[in-house]
Amino acid sequence: MRAMNRRVVIILGAVLLLSVVGGTVLMLGDNEAERIEVLTEQAQEGKAQAQYQLAHTFMSGSPDAKMEPNFQLAEQWFLRAAEQGHQPSQHSLAGLYMSSADFVGAYAWYTVASSVTNGLTAQLRDDCAKRMSTKDLAEGKKLAAKLRRQLSE
Repeated sequence: MRAMNRRVVIILGAVLLLSVVGGTVLMLGDNEAERIEVLTEQAQEGKAQAQYQLAHTFMSGSPDAKMEPNFQLAEQWFLRAAEQGHQPSQHSLAGLYMSSADFVGAYAWYTVASSVTNGLTAQLRDDCAKRMSTKDLAEGKKLAAKLRRQLSE
């Protein structure tokens, strides 16, 4: 009888533990979904940092919020923030283009994102240039100049 009571207590403890852990996981999913919802609202209001964070969320997806990666949406949000002069978004957008072998876009955004204090971005731009044809490099430089003009307006 005592062994049976002990098994019942163990089983009930396991059920309780699973329900607590399961509830916590569900709460985390809800919190993550809420975080994404708030970021989306802020991003739609034009807040560059929220656009950047939302883009990263789309890049990696969010298992807790049951969201798959979506590179097209990531690109759109990085671009919106980058066009506001948000340097981390410019850098990330360049990296996204680099990973998809769009060397012209990558070169242009690395150029825009590079600065005297950001040697890594300039180095990435130069590495990108080594992979480009002369024609593509000229096109990348032209696009970078156009983007810089647009950003300065």
